[in-house]
Amino acid sequence: MTLFAYKFPLNLVFRVFDIILVEGIESILRFAIALLKANHDKILGLDFDVLVEFLKDGLFEYYMNNASLFIQDAYNVKVTPRKLAQYAQKHQAMIQKQQADLAAEESLRETNKQLATQVQKLETSMSQLNKEHVDLAKELITRKVEMAELQDHNDVLTQKVSDLTKIVDSQAKEVEDKLKGEIEDVLRKNMEYLKKNEQLEDQLAYMESLLVETKMKYAESEIERDNLSRKLSDMRKALGMV
Repeated sequence: MTLFAYKFPLNLVFRVFDIILVEGIESILRFAIALLKANHDKILGLDFDVLVEFLKDGLFEYYMNNASLFIQDAYNVKVTPRKLAQYAQKHQAMIQKQQADLAAEESLRETNKQLATQVQKLETSMSQLNKEHVDLAKELITRKVEMAELQDHNDVLTQKVSDLTKIVDSQAKEVEDKLKGEIEDVLRKNMEYLKKNEQLEDQLAYMESLLVETKMKYAESEIERDNLSRKLSDMRKALGMV
C-alpha cells in the first residue's frame, strides 16, 4: 500500500484502501495481476537487468494518466478464494517436487563423489599392484640369471670332476692318493652348488606362483575399475555433466 501511495494520487489510494477493507487482503492480488497483465508484453521483451529497473520505476506508468482504469482492470480480474487455494496447492506441490528433485540430485552427487573416490582408490591400488608386478618380474629375471650362472659353474665343476677322474684312472697308484683329496673337495663343492641350485629352483617356482597371483589380482582390479568407471559415467549422464 505504501507503493500505491507513492505512485498514485491520494484519492485513488483511498479507493484501493476501501476495496481492501471491504473485500479483504486477498483483493490486493487482483491489483498486482492487473499491473502484470497491463505490462505483459513489455515485461517479456526486457532483459533481466533492465527488467529489474522497470519493475522498480516503470511498472505503474501504464496507469499514470488513467488511474480509474487501474481500478476497473483490477475488478475484471477474477480471483476467488477457491482459485487462490488451488494456486497455493499447486505452488506447494511444485515446491515439494523441487525439494525432491534437489534431494535426488544431491544423492546422485554424493553417490558420484563416492564412486569417484572408489575409482581413485582402485587406481592407486592398481598402481601399487603394477609396481609389485614389475618388481616380481625383475626379481624373477635376476633369479633366472643366477640359476644360469650356477648351472654354468656346475657344468665347469662337472667337467673338472670328469677330467680329474680320467687323470686318476690314467695315473699310477701314487697319484691316486694325491688326487683323492682334491676330487673329494671338488665333489663336495659340486654337491654344495647342486644344493644351492635346488634352493634357487624352489625360489624360482615360488616367485612364478607369486607372479601368477599378482597377474590375477591385476586382472580383477581392471574389471572392478571398468565397472566403477561405467557407474561413474552413468552418474555423470544422470546429472547432465556429460
